Amino acid sequence: MEELETPRLEHGEVLIMNKAFGICGSDIEIYQGHRVVRTPLVMGHEATGVVVDVEKSVSSLSIGDHVVIEPNFFCGKCPHCRVGRTNLCSNKIVLGVNYDGAFAEYVKVPEMYAWKLPTNLDFVKATLIEPLSVVVHALKDLSVMPGDNVLIIGGGPIGALAAQLLREISANVVIQEALPTRRAILEKMGLQVVGTSDEEEKKINDLFNGKGADLAIDAAGNRTTVIQALKMVKPGGTLVIVGLTETKAELPVHQVVRREINIRGSIIYTGEFAKAIELMRKKADLFSKVITHIFSLSHFKEALEIAVERKCLKAVIKNY
Repeated sequence: MEELETPRLEHGEVLIMNKAFGICGSDIEIYQGHRVVRTPLVMGHEATGVVVDVEKSVSSLSIGDHVVIEPNFFCGKCPHCRVGRTNLCSNKIVLGVNYDGAFAEYVKVPEMYAWKLPTNLDFVKATLIEPLSVVVHALKDLSVMPGDNVLIIGGGPIGALAAQLLREISANVVIQEALPTRRAILEKMGLQVVGTSDEEEKKINDLFNGKGADLAIDAAGNRTTVIQALKMVKPGGTLVIVGLTETKAELPVHQVVRREINIRGSIIYTGEFAKAIELMRKKADLFSKVITHIFSLSHFKEALEIAVERKCLKAVIKNY
């Protein structure tokens, strides 16, 4: 860690003292050098805190407000933004990727990207609002019904949050996760979990009564998981790909066509932040089970290493 100057506010910005922030898979990619970003850079984007200063033009926030940061800033002018698909903004600024982020004592953001927190929601639990927004967007317009079979490949935070949300509508959810440590955590959360061996894969068929998955979600993001998810989807079913990967996967196009599989990619969110805040307000105790490790700021490096080694589900730094 090193000393940084407190950010200076520009027009329409607020200064936030970070109180808690989560460590995301994208942070790990940057930390390990697998994702090219500008340097120097302060990482981190899943953050909550207290407003400690506001630029004079700011009208919706005041000093002392508790907020969660929406970390993707869109331009509002490009073709994607003009039709409401702000997640595809051509000029997007991303906190902790191409703009100094939240792994620091202070961060500044435009006023519209600091959302007031419900009074019953603490800073640590509220760090899940950003990843929960990703899940809400991924499930948008899918019309999942009670009893539908849903396979989630990848039992990380996104997969676990998706499973919890889908179980709230009584879907029959199965998570496939390769790591035994994560499987144990997910099982303690009361979720149906299987491994990746051939024998374990047969369990999926049994849990779905031989009918296949109405919906499969690839939350792992590699060439094998996409193919596995596609294999398990029933004819007329849907595959949503949320996990990010730079690897190429050869899809059996004939299966997609003959079985009329709907395939959809999903990236961050477009207007789902407010819904995620409301979900956390109502179900904070449920969703916060995803947070398995909480560290003080002085133990940040230890938290990062545990996240890198995937010994946790979600690690959060608490700075209060």
